[in-house]
Amino acid sequence: MIDDAANTVDGRPIPDLDRLHNLKFPRVPRLDAMCFLHEPNSRIPEAGVCLNDSYSMIAEARYALLEGFRLMQHYRAKDPPNEGTVTFMGQFYGADVALRLYSGGEHLANAIVELLEIDRRALEPYKQGRVSLQGTLARFLASERSSHPLSRSVLELGASADWKWIMEYRSDWVHEQPAQVTGPCMIFKRGEQYWRAVTDREGTSYEIGIGGGAEPDLSVDELLESARAASCRFTDTLVLVAEQYVETVKSAPRRVPVRE
Repeated sequence: MIDDAANTVDGRPIPDLDRLHNLKFPRVPRLDAMCFLHEPNSRIPEAGVCLNDSYSMIAEARYALLEGFRLMQHYRAKDPPNEGTVTFMGQFYGADVALRLYSGGEHLANAIVELLEIDRRALEPYKQGRVSLQGTLARFLASERSSHPLSRSVLELGASADWKWIMEYRSDWVHEQPAQVTGPCMIFKRGEQYWRAVTDREGTSYEIGIGGGAEPDLSVDELLESARAASCRFTDTLVLVAEQYVETVKSAPRRVPVRE
């Protein structure tokens, strides 16, 4: 059962955006910048823009989750159940959540860079090939700012099994072949060898099997559940960074610089 007001699906939590709404998100960074008259070149208000982008991504991911669960329930309730459409809807919305979480992670990483006013040149040594900013930032924080509360939050997110799985799913979805889900259609995976060599007294010949496909990696329910769990993990981290941002804005000195 989906309970949007209680932020649950079958008793399991989904992202609770009220925690961000209570922090006045989405913010108006131009108003936040007014708190930095003493430091007009502060990069901190820019973090507010990045956090707004992260907020948009998790709000959209939450909607995709709700639609995915709702449509799967809808088509399973038909007589007979339409499992083909259940699979399609689950894969579609599961991938949608994964893509938005990756984007949200990149926006969040940018927000932290601006909030902590990290020199982006200092991140260069921590890049490893074609990697995301969130990966680069995690290595930087672990090495240079390991005691900072935000560092612990970011590293805990990156180390969580839920987040690592959904990021790997997204990477395979973009660059390779995503994990294949159980459904009514046959599954074919890349790298399979269809012809098999058979050697007997007359020599070597080749045969190919007809019928059947590869084994699925997971069910569509497991895909949506992984997306749900990762979304909640991300929301928790986003709220912590957002709280730090709001506190930083509130504690900015209000004194107007005095001209000598």
